[in-house]
Amino acid sequence: MKINVNGLSTYYEVQGKGRPVVLLHGWAADSGSLRAISTLLKNASKSKVYAIDLPGFGYSDTPPEDWDVVAYADFLGAFLQCMDLEKVSLLGHSFGGRIAIKFTAQHPGRVERLVLVDSAGIKPKRKAAYYYRVGLAKILKFARKIFPALQNSKLNPNLGSADYQKAGALRGTMVKVVNEDLRPFLPLIQQPTLLIWGKNDQETPLADAFVMKELIPNSSLEIIQNAGHFCFLDNFAAFQTILLGFLGDNRP
Repeated sequence: MKINVNGLSTYYEVQGKGRPVVLLHGWAADSGSLRAISTLLKNASKSKVYAIDLPGFGYSDTPPEDWDVVAYADFLGAFLQCMDLEKVSLLGHSFGGRIAIKFTAQHPGRVERLVLVDSAGIKPKRKAAYYYRVGLAKILKFARKIFPALQNSKLNPNLGSADYQKAGALRGTMVKVVNEDLRPFLPLIQQPTLLIWGKNDQETPLADAFVMKELIPNSSLEIIQNAGHFCFLDNFAAFQTILLGFLGDNRP
């Protein structure tokens, strides 16, 4: 289904009956990446599950300007208003976890429970090579403005991450998002919070989970063995047991 949220055509899926749960997908993914979780909660808990294609992904419109995490959190609030949802449980995977963290910290009265799955939000310490690549990319971008002949040059190989290279119109948004460290917001989260992490996650390493566990007061951490950044795909049996143990019939 589609709905207009603050001028953006937004695709979402909804299934089940019961207390509302909203799923937020990761970067370069869409609501379909979490469909197994939607189906699980619909069939095994008393939940009405909403899965959104975040702006810029899937079938939803791309934002007209570069967004930061605050803009996505504001969008989530507007979506909930459109759905007439006063209070929900949130599940965010990776990039979706960033949005869930910011929204929960800023609107504590609107979130019942929080599930962070291999969540982003901890800004890593950058090595010198990283700043070298960033500086080189900025110099080349400036040079292309001064020397139009460079516009079609194949110079600039692999100066950014794979996600950055593929981001297209969302490159500016990605830069804003990944450069925000959400650590200051974690202690503001008072809701029961479940962290689910793949032990072998290379994108948002397990060390990030321990930081979040330490900073979020009412949180617990479950580690899934033999699983990476998409732990719910790598070991769904273990994931569903953990998730249902936390949400269950989705009572506060």
